[in-house]
Parts: sequence; structure tokens; C-alpha cells
Amino acid sequence: PTRIFCLPPLLGRRESRSSFIMDHVMKRDKDPPSSNAFPTRLFAMLEESPKRGFEDVIAWQPGGESFRVFKPDRFAAEIAGDFFALRKYKSFLRQLNIYGYVLHHR
Repeated sequence: PTRIFCLPPLLGRRESRSSFIMDHVMKRDKDPPSSNAFPTRLFAMLEESPKRGFEDVIAWQPGGESFRVFKPDRFAAEIAGDFFALRKYKSFLRQLNIYGYVLHHR
């Protein structure tokens, strides 16, 4: 089943996805964002999705404030390890939860 995840709620709209995510990293961690922060790596992965040809697995939704995981098993097996220190989809979901991402039920 595909799942849509909304970016964590913040006050006001952001000019770009990158500023939206960076603001969230700073709000949660209280330190300048590092390249190892989960939202930073998530953003990089989503931006790379069309360039590397895995937008059929995980990709931004129109509007850029949510993303969809189309193929969770393939994501865990083939993509997650390139961006995160995890191999299980449940671990990815746990990280999303820690950073306040919300599963959107349609």
C-alpha cells in the first residue's frame, strides 16, 4: 500500500521545501542543521528521486509539503541504505515519527 507523509506542521508557509525542512531541523534540534540530520537526508533523497530514477518508489507530492512511499519493500531493500543508516521500513517510519512527520490517510 502507498503511504503519504506530510511534513511536520510549522507556523506559516515556506518559500521552498528546503527552507521548510531546514526550519524544522533547527526547531527540533536547536542547533544548526547538519548533513547527517534525518530531515536533511530525507530532503536530499526526495530531491534525488527523479534524477536517479526511483520516483516510482518514493517521491514528493504536488505542492512539496508531503511525499509518498509507493513501494515500501523496494524502498527498504534498494534505496534507504544509500541515504540512511537503516535497512528496515519500520525503522524509517520510526524516524519519521520522531521528527513529527504525519501519515496522511486518504
